[in-house]
Amino acid sequence: MKPGETPTPEQVAKARERMKLTQQEAAALIFKKWRAWDRYEKGLRKMDPAYWELWLIKAKIAQLEETH
Repeated sequence: MKPGETPTPEQVAKARERMKLTQQEAAALIFKKWRAWDRYEKGLRKMDPAYWELWLIKAKIAQLEETH
């Protein structure tokens, strides 16, 4: 995936699952409701690339904090 591209529904779901987060937990990282996250995963709504990048950064930080 190139910078600035909208993630596919599959990428959104796989990334969340890889981090072992619920839709609600994943959405909260970028200040969204779980319903928005559900729509991203179902392909009913496209995630803005800026939100995707923010989510990837915050999810990684959260994962690092858990290991320390």
